[in-house]
Amino acid sequence: MTDAAAPRDISPSVLGRLLGALKSLIVGTLFCMTPLTSVLVLGWLMRRMRRTAFRAAGLPPGPRPGWVLGERGSGAVSRLLGGLGANIREGLLALTSLFVATMPFTLIWL
Repeated sequence: MTDAAAPRDISPSVLGRLLGALKSLIVGTLFCMTPLTSVLVLGWLMRRMRRTAFRAAGLPPGPRPGWVLGERGSGAVSRLLGGLGANIREGLLALTSLFVATMPFTLIWL
C-alpha cells in the first residue's frame, strides 16, 4: 500500500480558517438582528470586500478587518476599539451612500 492511499489529516491552518469563518458567520448573524449593530456588520463587510478586491488586483490588501479589535501592533486603546470604530465609520459611510442612491427612487415610488 502506498502513502497516496492513506487518509489525509486536516491541517491545523485549514481547521483554524474553518472555525474562524464559522465564528464570523455567527457573530455577523447576531449583529444583524438590530438596526444599530447592522451598521457595524455593513462596515465590516465593506472593509472585507475592499481587502478582497485589493488582493484580487494584486495590490497589498492591508490588515484583516476585525469585528471589535483593531490591527495588531497598535497601541492598547487603538487595538481594543480600533476595529469597532473603523466598522462604524465604514458602515455609516456605506449607509449614507445607499441612502443617496436609493432616495430618488423611493420618492418616485411614493
